[in-house]
Amino acid sequence: MTTSPAPIITTARTITATLLAASGMKIGTLAPLRPLPACLLGALDLLVVNAAEAKTMLGLPFAECPADRLQLACDLVQLGPVAAVVTLGADGAAYANQHASAVVPARRTVVNDTTGAGDAFLGALALTLAGGGCLDDAVGAGVLAGCDAVQVNATTAR
Repeated sequence: MTTSPAPIITTARTITATLLAASGMKIGTLAPLRPLPACLLGALDLLVVNAAEAKTMLGLPFAECPADRLQLACDLVQLGPVAAVVTLGADGAAYANQHASAVVPARRTVVNDTTGAGDAFLGALALTLAGGGCLDDAVGAGVLAGCDAVQVNATTAR
């Protein structure tokens, strides 16, 4: 009989200390959605969440959406990260930091399967930032990658 290893339980304090000691850009995302303490949010250079996660973090009712969805990203920055990106599905993504904010619209596309779109977005965003790109370019690359990802049935949820 085999047994699975015991789960590793990591505290917010440990994660925050690790983030503060690390070099390079620290990007955080919520998977799965859970409350994050202010100390952890403050250790992030960039927080990337979808609109539903952003509303939950901000204490907004799920059905309530600000008329200006850019406000979601701006409000998230007030929670501590240097910058925030909110993915908006077919509407693209919004981003904000202390110096700039914008919505990067998605191009119209045929959607076959949304599985993996967020992963494609985050991968392209991180790769662009790692290559020295600015946040606007990185969000644009992420939106394009997300648009490409939804056009195919290349990934399957299991």
